[in-house]
Amino acid sequence: MIRDSEPEVSVFSASDLERLEALEELQIIESGPEPVFDDVVQIASTVCKAPVAIISFVQEERQWFKARIGFPPTETPIDQSVCRYSLNSEDLLIIPDLTKDPRTSSNTLVTQAPFIRFYAGARLILSDGVALGALCVIDHVPRPEGLTQEQRSVFEGSRGTDFRSSGTSSRSKPPARTP
Repeated sequence: MIRDSEPEVSVFSASDLERLEALEELQIIESGPEPVFDDVVQIASTVCKAPVAIISFVQEERQWFKARIGFPPTETPIDQSVCRYSLNSEDLLIIPDLTKDPRTSSNTLVTQAPFIRFYAGARLILSDGVALGALCVIDHVPRPEGLTQEQRSVFEGSRGTDFRSSGTSSRSKPPARTP
């Protein structure tokens, strides 16, 4: 039992706090549509032959979608976020069957409508290494083969996207490519 006099223990790491600070400084959350982001998800969806493509920014209690195709909600609670797992992955995160992965098998987006089954996502980071969110593609059927090399190249091409919404950032370092 936690008593009022006991200090609260944070479940957030330093990188989580840096991400939240960067998102606030960039003023990108709740910003309007921007063609560059819409173009990236369109290309990802087309090349990966995926019905869903999203650029998400991961906050403390939710992930917010800057651009999306095939997924009507503009955000989801953090407990439904698969993109949050991409934040700690230096490589492209591919989950061929979300029902078989212990991180996602009980996710309500997997167990209930829309019944997502496949996920591929790459973290989106700033030049100082702060991971903001992910570019991902999602399918409603498992893909045991994952993605082809050509499809993987979509994520390579997106890594230089400028995350400074409308030039409002006060961060001194420009965004960089994801590793």
